[in-house]
Amino acid sequence: VSIEAIVEYVGLCQSDNGFEERWKLLSRERDLLIAQKEKLEQALSLLEYKISRYEIAVKTGVLSWDE
Repeated sequence: VSIEAIVEYVGLCQSDNGFEERWKLLSRERDLLIAQKEKLEQALSLLEYKISRYEIAVKTGVLSWDE
């Protein structure tokens, strides 16, 4: 969550009628985190693939990118 979002959230909490705005802010931040999570999962998957190929290379002495 960005500093800007936290500052905005705190400002909305000081308002008596900020429920909908807080809900929108939190929903937007959730969507951003989900997108970041998906990118991280893709990067992790690629890294795990590369690690598995190097593990085989350590055992066999041959680095191959073919399955």
